[in-house]
Amino acid sequence: TPTPVYRCQKLDILFIVDSNQRIDFESNFEQIKQIMISITKQYRIGPPDGAQFAAVQYNRQGQLLWYFNTFDNLGDLDNQISDISWKPGVSNTTQAFEKAEIVLSGHGVRADAPNAIVFFAAGAHTKGYPDPVPVAQQIREKYKVRIISVALPLRSKVERDNNYKELVLISGDPSYVVNVDEWNQLGSHLNDVLDLMPCPYEACSGDITFIMET
Repeated sequence: TPTPVYRCQKLDILFIVDSNQRIDFESNFEQIKQIMISITKQYRIGPPDGAQFAAVQYNRQGQLLWYFNTFDNLGDLDNQISDISWKPGVSNTTQAFEKAEIVLSGHGVRADAPNAIVFFAAGAHTKGYPDPVPVAQQIREKYKVRIISVALPLRSKVERDNNYKELVLISGDPSYVVNVDEWNQLGSHLNDVLDLMPCPYEACSGDITFIMET
């Protein structure tokens, strides 16, 4: 008997979006925005029982784009995602997570809703900036948040390996890291991301018998 797919709708989901120069092209950054929009379309938007979305963007510094309680409808939310600009620079990943903690500490976050961070990363943090792993670990533990990391395509194997190693430590579990080999494959990983979202409820399964009076 097939098991129906059930996704929790009441979630607080924070996007952290890398904007460094390793993304290479504006068209690649557009692919990130498209999968973000695809994720939002899987949910009813807004309280009390729908999903809320917040966003942080980073390069050499983190920028808080909007809070969980900024948008209560899909149209305005997706328009705001579409308006995010690629701002190439180095990767100060630590500051991105510091901005994430500001979002998670209030500003519309709901105590009765599971929360998740979807972290799009094009490379490990730039040398010379603080290691982001301690602050990410602190956020996971303090706010009980699941960090789903999306390892974006990179040119060299060394860069890819370094990115993956850092993301495993940031997420705290290799099963929460989604590897993307090619930019044109990013959208095909939508369900991989969605399947990792937290849900405290068991999916329904089993046999259903119909009894009809004749």
